[in-house]
Amino acid sequence: MKQYLDYLFISIISLFSILVCFNKITYNWDFIGYMGVVNSYLEKDSKKIHQKTYFILDKSIDVKKYELKSEGYRKVMSIDHNAFEENLSFYKIRPLYTMAIYVLYRLGFNLLFSIKLLTILPIVFILGMLYFSVKREMNNRQVAFLFSMFFVFSPLIFKIATTTPDALSGMFLLMLSLAYYEQRNKFLQIIIMFLLVATRTDNFLWIVLLLLFDVFNKFSFKKMKINLFILICIFIFYQTINFCAGNSGLWIVYYNTLVNRLNFPLSQTPKFNLQDYYYGQIFALKYTIFTLFVTFIIAILGYINFKKNQNKSIYVFNIVATTILSLLLRLILFPAYNSRYMLILFFIPIYFLVIDNKINIYNKIRYLPLFLKIKPILSSKKAPKN
Repeated sequence: MKQYLDYLFISIISLFSILVCFNKITYNWDFIGYMGVVNSYLEKDSKKIHQKTYFILDKSIDVKKYELKSEGYRKVMSIDHNAFEENLSFYKIRPLYTMAIYVLYRLGFNLLFSIKLLTILPIVFILGMLYFSVKREMNNRQVAFLFSMFFVFSPLIFKIATTTPDALSGMFLLMLSLAYYEQRNKFLQIIIMFLLVATRTDNFLWIVLLLLFDVFNKFSFKKMKINLFILICIFIFYQTINFCAGNSGLWIVYYNTLVNRLNFPLSQTPKFNLQDYYYGQIFALKYTIFTLFVTFIIAILGYINFKKNQNKSIYVFNIVATTILSLLLRLILFPAYNSRYMLILFFIPIYFLVIDNKINIYNKIRYLPLFLKIKPILSSKKAPKN
């Protein structure tokens, strides 16, 4: 009977998340590039790839509703098939994301619907993972259901519900965090690491930091050798993706990430200089301030949590420390980093801090109705006698 209750709760969570996300997915210009990459798996002629991509866009009512305006070099790409093909390299570095869209497309789904589906399905899996994780930690299905339903309508879901690899990458990031926290099979963790890099190559930074914290908090030469070997393999995989995508070197990708827009041909990318970096920081100031503030709050909560009880899970400490340092390094390296992907990085350490304090939090929630009943009695005063 209890197992059927799990099926019921997961079905409700999935249904609501699909209904909410399907009409809330936001479009940005990048999904046009991903469409071009998927079409390039079917066509080799650049002119046909370009025509097919923009033909689908012109027919789509959903996309027209968002009035995606091309300007600068993006406008050139919308009319010049050679320019469009040249800049597809920036989107080929997401091979798992584009291949998954390609598979859905080949199964008979519309290309734009395939992109939307690859946003919705990872969100459903994220909520499913949260449900089973909370149920396991709290040993309470009702609390897990309410917790998951809260996130169905949260800013976290609305932010990652975009036509980008963010939802898929967020799913693997949460999956790796849970696998590491629960100390699941090491081979499973390694597979998820490779999937993370194949979805978004910049996840390599988070993986490096986690492996480093994992070594130094419980140092042993055996663990150091294993983690170093894993790190080398993932780095080779990371470099292979960049090489196969033909992005002409990491500095080219870095520059485009820095300025936060494609405003020139890949072959004519300006040389990186400190002035560009400075203006990139100024441009991203509105993101940077918010990110620094949230990172500071997470750091304070983490410090209080582990100061109170130093026997807390070392795995939670590693995940929290990895995410905080990852956020800070991202701001230094990529000042124009988009805030939508930061939200999943904010969520992960907060979630594991909640897990670490689940007993106290659960007791407060459990006794809240009783507290509300007795509070008026405690605060009431007798009326003065005349």
